[in-house]
Amino acid sequence: MSKNDPEIVELDLEKMASDALARALADYIKINGQDEPFVKAYFQWAWNNMDGQTLMDEYLKLPENMKPE
Repeated sequence: MSKNDPEIVELDLEKMASDALARALADYIKINGQDEPFVKAYFQWAWNNMDGQTLMDEYLKLPENMKPE
């Protein structure tokens, strides 16, 4: 930390855990697919808890060349 940085650092542990789980599941899906019940359960949890409809609306607004194939 530099002398101008605040002495207190705030961490959003729930978001950090959620992000880590999403990254791990992305790797799992690449290797094993997304047919396991726990993967589907995570997708449902993420849709409900991360405002899935808003995320989907934003994704649909992206130009086609920015969407994964």
